[in-house]
Amino acid sequence: MYLRGEGVGLNKREAAHWFRKAADQGDSGAAYNLGLMLTYGDGVPKDEEEGAKLIKVAADGGDVDAKALIARALGESGTGTANAGDVR
Repeated sequence: MYLRGEGVGLNKREAAHWFRKAADQGDSGAAYNLGLMLTYGDGVPKDEEEGAKLIKVAADGGDVDAKALIARALGESGTGTANAGDVR
């Protein structure tokens, strides 16, 4: 809700706080959202390394958006494309 200002004031720092709490409890969707925020510095200090780790955690946890993002990244880089379908 804080991420989009739905029912509350837009507050990305607060959104990141709640995504972190949920991610720490195994919520792969929250890990993905926080990973994106960190990767791009969206409302939080930019930390591409931590963002990538969280997106990988999300993919490993079954988040389909995280899996698709990793598969696209592998395809665009030209490395690992043979195994892009193996992203879990």
